[in-house]
Amino acid sequence: MCEWLDAADSADAEKVLDRVIGDDDARERLVTWSQHYFGDTTPGAPTKRFHAAIETLMTRAEEQRRIKA
Repeated sequence: MCEWLDAADSADAEKVLDRVIGDDDARERLVTWSQHYFGDTTPGAPTKRFHAAIETLMTRAEEQRRIKA
C-alpha cells in the first residue's frame, strides 16, 4: 500500500489519513521517506540548515567579490 495522495483522490484525504495514522508500518515508511528527502526534521533543525546555507552563500559571494576586485 502507498501513502501518496493524488489530486484525484483528495476527496478521500480523511480516509487516507485515518488509515495511515492507524498503520504502524505506513507511519514507519513515511518516517523513512521524510528522513531521506528532508533530513533531520526535529524542531529547529531545518531552520539551522537554512541559516548555514545562507552563511555559506554569503561567504562565497564575498570571496568572489574579492577575486574580482
